[in-house]
Amino acid sequence: MVKVMKGLPTLKKLIEEAIEKAEKSLQAEKDKLECPVKYKGNESTCQYFGKLIKEAEKPENNQKSNNASNLELYKTAVKSCSDSHSRRYDDATKKALQDIDSKLEQVKKLKESLTGLTEKNNCKDLLENLCSGLEKFLGFNSATKGYTGTGIVYSDLDRLCDGVMAFLSGVLEAVKNTQTYNVGKNTLNSVSDEINKHLCSGHEGFKKLFTVLPAGIAEYNREVQQSNNRVRSIVTTMQSNMQQLENKVSEITIVNAVAGNSKQIGQAELAVKERLGECWEYAESFTNDLDINTNSIDNRNAINDLNSSLREKIENVRVTIEHETKRLTELSKKEREELTATKDFLYAEIDELKKRLHTTIDKHIKDLVEQLKKSVREILGQLESLGTRFRDHIESLRKWMEQAENLIDDAEKNVD
Repeated sequence: MVKVMKGLPTLKKLIEEAIEKAEKSLQAEKDKLECPVKYKGNESTCQYFGKLIKEAEKPENNQKSNNASNLELYKTAVKSCSDSHSRRYDDATKKALQDIDSKLEQVKKLKESLTGLTEKNNCKDLLENLCSGLEKFLGFNSATKGYTGTGIVYSDLDRLCDGVMAFLSGVLEAVKNTQTYNVGKNTLNSVSDEINKHLCSGHEGFKKLFTVLPAGIAEYNREVQQSNNRVRSIVTTMQSNMQQLENKVSEITIVNAVAGNSKQIGQAELAVKERLGECWEYAESFTNDLDINTNSIDNRNAINDLNSSLREKIENVRVTIEHETKRLTELSKKEREELTATKDFLYAEIDELKKRLHTTIDKHIKDLVEQLKKSVREILGQLESLGTRFRDHIESLRKWMEQAENLIDDAEKNVD
């Protein structure tokens, strides 16, 4: 009895924490949907200015000269944004908000229905009465602090077991109605039906129930985990593939940053095309796996089992990836067309340069040949002139020799 009473604060705390977490989670989702205007990152405009308001309302900031005016400005910004919320809601957002309001109302009713368990005195009185009754029909002796086994009334034990099962049925029903996941609902329904089937069946029904109840709860946990892992694996695989692809592309750009010949450039271009093909393949696989209209029945069920807000986020991611893939395809096509046009232009320019070079070379060669011919003709003229002059000198020399011979002959005659 003492141990049970010591456990009362823990039981109370667990119940209160469970209700508080459910309220906070649902309210957080509601806040995100109510303010669709993003300020930066995942923070909405209302959340951003709400944070500023809390900071400005701190006592240590009251002494600042412009704190009051800033606080009024922040509140005006929140009110202005809040007034514009409903104009920005689409049908999906309205439906999601209605679902969250419905769940918040269910949590509120659950909180009210469990007030007797969470209030200190009621919780204490309830368990004291239950334990006292149990001690009585089990034959508890307060003097010896032992059990005699006398006084056990079977019908009282049956009613106690029925009460416990009724309590479990109520708790399970509340879990079914407040959980945001669709996955495992059939299992929870089956467990709930099993509990209801054994209600009012006393101790025997209680024993039968607890042979199947742990297995049913474990099956529910497995279903939730498997469903979440199936969707998670699609996202994590995409993340891993993109990281590997980024590393490969970075390696291509680093290795070929100073490529100096056409062969290296061609190899780099081919490698980029291969990585681009991988990117398309990864994106197509990702979008197909998350598209409930085309994916496998297991993936479709896993996505449909998610709560409406998370399912909408997954769909937004899928649509974004699909849109970016389309943009990448169009951009790649445009870049390829521009590259082809640039290559054609360069080839045409090179051909034109070749023609101009050949024309220039031909002209220069012809000019050189003409100049050489002219020079040769000039040299030939000079050679011919030298020949003429040489012949004239030979003739003059011949005449001079003849004259010399005549003089010698005359001189010899005179000597004789």
